[in-house]
Amino acid sequence: MYGDAKPLLRREWRLQEPSQSDVVRHKAYRAQIQLVVCEHLKSVGKRVTFCDYQVSWTIGTPSPEAIRPFSIPAVDAKYTYTVHEARTGRLVKTFRLPGKEIRCPQSLRDDERNAVAPLRPDEDELDRRLRPLIEDPR
Repeated sequence: MYGDAKPLLRREWRLQEPSQSDVVRHKAYRAQIQLVVCEHLKSVGKRVTFCDYQVSWTIGTPSPEAIRPFSIPAVDAKYTYTVHEARTGRLVKTFRLPGKEIRCPQSLRDDERNAVAPLRPDEDELDRRLRPLIEDPR
C-alpha cells in the first residue's frame, strides 16, 4: 500500500530471502515456501480520523501550495485474506477481517496528497487466524 508498510507475517513465519544474484539459494528458497497469504482491501468506508503531514523539504523554489501542511483521511476498511498452497495454487482458506488500527504512513509523495489511509486489521487477530495454517499444516 505504501513504501513504509509493515510486512504481513510475523518474522518467524517468513523465510530469509536470498539476494537476487544467488540463483542456487533462490531456487532453494522458493522450494521452501509452502503457503502464500494474499491480502485484499475489499472496501473502505467513512472517515475515522486524519493523518496529518508537514512538508519537510522541497526541491527548488516551492509554491505556497507545496509547503502547506496537509491531511489525508484514515478510513474504515474491510479486508479479505486468501491463503494458497504455494506449489499448486490450491485455495486453503479464505477469511475476512475489519480494519481496527490507525496506521498513518510515515511519509507521502506529493502525488499522494489525495490518498486515504485504510485502518489496518488487528495484528493479533490476523496471527490467530493464520497460526493454525502455518504452525500446524495438514
